[in-house]
Amino acid sequence: MKTLWVGIDEAGLGPVLGPLCLSAVCSLEFQSAGEIKDSKALYSGKSLKRLVGTLEEHLGVLDEDKLQSGLVDQFSEGEPWFSQRKERVLHFCGDGKGDAWSMSIGVRALNESFNRTGNKSTTQTEFLGELIRKILEDREEERVEFLVDRLGGRKRYTEVLEGWGFRVQSKRESAQKSSYGSDFQGRQIHFCFEVKADAQYPVVSLASCLSKLRREKAMEGFNSWWREKCPKVRPTAGYWEDGLRFLSEIEKVRGESKIDLLNLKRQK
Repeated sequence: MKTLWVGIDEAGLGPVLGPLCLSAVCSLEFQSAGEIKDSKALYSGKSLKRLVGTLEEHLGVLDEDKLQSGLVDQFSEGEPWFSQRKERVLHFCGDGKGDAWSMSIGVRALNESFNRTGNKSTTQTEFLGELIRKILEDREEERVEFLVDRLGGRKRYTEVLEGWGFRVQSKRESAQKSSYGSDFQGRQIHFCFEVKADAQYPVVSLASCLSKLRREKAMEGFNSWWREKCPKVRPTAGYWEDGLRFLSEIEKVRGESKIDLLNLKRQK
C-alpha cells in the first residue's frame, strides 16, 4: 500500500495586515530531516529567489499567474489590492515532481471567522480542515500521513479532527508531538502535529516556503496598490507595530476611498 506524505504549514497568522496563507506539499517518499531548509532560513526580507529556487527544484516550475494572484475571490471581496481567482484552494504543480495546494485568506474573511470562533487558533483550524478535505478529494492513496507544524500551544486535537469529519481511533499526545489515526471512507488517515515540524520533515519545509512565497507576493501587491494612492507611504510587511504605522499613514486616503477598515485591519 502506497503512503502519501503531506506536509502543511502557514505564513501570516500573526500580522495585522494581509492574508493568512496555508499550504500543503505531498510526496510518495518519506524524506529525512535536514534536506530542505524552511522559509525562515531561505528568506531574509530582501529577495524571494532562494524561496522560488527551492520550490522549483523540488516541485517543478510554479505557475506564476497563481503566485501573482494574491487571493482567491471568495476571500477577497472589498480588498482591491489583491487580484482574484475563482478557486478557494489553488492546486500547483502536478508535473511529475510533486503536488502542492495553497489557500490565501483575506482580512475580511479572517475577521468574519474571528467573530465566529473567538480566536486565531480556531480560525486557523477552520481553514486547515478545508485544505485537508481538498487534498483527500484530489488524491486517491489509501494511506495518507498528514505532517503539520503544531498549531500554537495546542496539544490535543481530537475535537479538531472530529470537527473536520474524522473519527479518531487511536491517539498519542506528548509535549513534542500529537499523533492520531482515523479510518476515513475506507482509507487510513494519520495526523501528526509536531513542534518545529518544518525542521523535521522536508514536505513541511516546502509547505512553509510556499506559504511564505504566497504571503510575500500578496504583500507586494498590497504595498504597490497603496503606493499609487499614497506615494510617500513606506511599504510594510504587515506585522503589528509597523502595520499600525502604515495604517496611520494611509488613514486619510482610506477614508476618502471609502475602504472599510474590516477589509484592511485584522481584529485579532
